[in-house]
Order: sequence, then structure tokens, then C-alpha cells
Amino acid sequence: MISIVIPVYNAESYLDECVSSVISQTYQDWECILVDDGSTDGSADICDKWCAKDCRISVIHQENRGVSTARNQGIEKAKGDYITFIDSDDWVNSEYLADMYNGMALGGDIDVVSTGVIQHKASEEKTYVAATQETIMLNGKYADVFLDNIGLFYGPIAKLYKLERIRYFSVRFPEKISLGEDTLFNFNYLEHARNVLLLPRSNYHYRILPLSNLTLYRPDRFDIRYNQWKVQVAFLQTHGMWNNHARQLFGNRLWEIVYEGVFSIKNPSLKYLKYVMTIPDAHYLKEYHFTFYTSWWIKWLIKKKNYITLYLIRKIK
Repeated sequence: MISIVIPVYNAESYLDECVSSVISQTYQDWECILVDDGSTDGSADICDKWCAKDCRISVIHQENRGVSTARNQGIEKAKGDYITFIDSDDWVNSEYLADMYNGMALGGDIDVVSTGVIQHKASEEKTYVAATQETIMLNGKYADVFLDNIGLFYGPIAKLYKLERIRYFSVRFPEKISLGEDTLFNFNYLEHARNVLLLPRSNYHYRILPLSNLTLYRPDRFDIRYNQWKVQVAFLQTHGMWNNHARQLFGNRLWEIVYEGVFSIKNPSLKYLKYVMTIPDAHYLKEYHFTFYTSWWIKWLIKKKNYITLYLIRKIK
């Protein structure tokens, strides 16, 4: 059986569509756990309505404690052999569960199945999916394939995990942060996995709302993104995947993180700029400056850790 965990918070505009897409699954051996995270709109009533309509659907009502706590509550209550996560403002195609379950049944003792995502933002639609079906071992031999598809592992959606493995290794969503917790969960799980099945299917529809965490600025954003970067780099190094492809990819990503940290805050303090520009991994900025596109003088100041000059420039502007 597959356990489906759906955290719900003020999603009355989308929740019926989400749960209806679960009901329409061609694979029928599932349970759906709706975790109402203290919604203040009509979401709680919608959860109760679906619970009364289908015995495979259950609901947990809790005070607002965040999406990580809601997902963790679902993990605790789940009874399936496998578990997948769906967000309450998203929806899935009818083959969503079947394709992933069939992937698990291919043999070779698959630890996690990862499929693609169709991203919806306003009127724009983009698909992110592996190019081919492949089982990859988490070692250096498959480093380039994993790196080419690493973006699929930034969220828990469109994946099928082994519930027993999650519980045995106490893999949970970190509850003290509300940005990037998905990535930390995935890489914690992957630390205890041997392989990943990449399926070139896109059955998950991911809706980006105007005021989502992806679009809002947060004062702790630099720390969160930098910590994610360190976790992923450590994973790649531990598993023998830290090749030239990885170094260039994450050198460029560190440039993005530092650049955003320097220029996204209004009136940054000198202490803050020093902190951002003198991180222990700043040597990657020198080595991989060619991977990032911006003005040469900005690159020069950042590479030289000249936070005083950047501070004065920011103050003048």
C-alpha cells in the first residue's frame, strides 16, 4: 500500500482539485492522510468532507505548526509500505501512483523512485524530468547522471519512498526552518539509500503561487541557502561524486548565493557583508568565477573579499 501525505493550510481554493486527483488514481491500494495545519479558511471542513466520503482518507487537525510538522505527523500515522507527498495546492495525473509503484516493482531493490514535475506559474508551464529511465547507484560512477538531475531532489513531491527506511533511520523534515526543509529531507534520505530510479514521467502538477516561499525575501535566506549548499557538497564528497562537473555546478551555485546575499538586502551592515563574503568556502568563488555572469568589478571585489568597498558602494546607491 502507498501512503499519501497532504499537508493542508488555507488551501480551500485548490484542495478539492488536489484530493479529486488522488481519488482518480488507477492504482487503488492507497491511503490518503490530510494534515490540516490550523487552517483559518474552509480547508478543515473540506478535509472532513473527503474523510466522510472515502474510507481510505483520514484527517489530522492540528494547531498551525508549519508544513514540516504536518508532513512528519503524516509519516507517524502512515501505514503503507511506501509513502509519497503531495502539496494541497497541486494535483496529479491518474497514473501518478501506478507509474511510481511499477518502478519500485522493476527489481533491484529500488530505494526511491523520482519522477518529473510540470511547473505552473501564471500562464507559463515548464516540465522538469529525467531524459531517460535509469537506475543509478549513489557513487562516483553515476555522478554525472545524478548531477544532471539534481534539481529533482530539492522537493519531496513526485517521489516514492520506502516508509520503513524513513522510520528506521529517523528521516524527518526539520521543523525549525520553513525554507529548504525539503532539500534537507531528501539528502538525509539519500544518505541511507543505495540507488535511485529515475523515471521519465511527469504526472505531478506543481503550482507556484504569487506569495509562495520561493518568491518571498527572507532575512535568513542566505544562511538557509548556504547551509543547503554545504549539505549537498558534503553528500557528493562522501559518495565519491565530487568531480569537476560537481565543482563547477556548485561553484556557480555558491556565486549565486553570495551575490544574492550581497545585493538582495537593502542597506546591509558592514558586519553582514563581511560575514557573507568571508565564508569558509569562499575559495570556490576564486576558482569558479568564470561560471557566473555579472560585472567584472563585482566579481573582483567579491573574490578579494573587499566588503568595505562594496559596503560604501551600497551606501552611495
